Amino acid sequence: MPLAQRVVDKCADLVRRQMRSVGAQQITLPVLTPSALWKKSGRLDGDITEFYLLKDRHGKQFILSPVCYRFNFKLIYLLRNVFYAC
Repeated sequence: MPLAQRVVDKCADLVRRQMRSVGAQQITLPVLTPSALWKKSGRLDGDITEFYLLKDRHGKQFILSPVCYRFNFKLIYLLRNVFYAC
């Protein structure tokens, strides 16, 4: 394995161990996000040549996400009642 990849893996493992030690959980975010999240924010109104758009077999449009923060906001919004109940 290349040296740089080993360094990245060791750093990621260190972060995982530290997070586990304080009771944190790791989540995996999707690579493809619904384009509706991006349309709602107005990000798809301008030049969209930087995005890779595709459709599923049902015709729903998805974007290969350059970042996951839009999905994070949606996830937090959907789970807001769970956080308040704790």
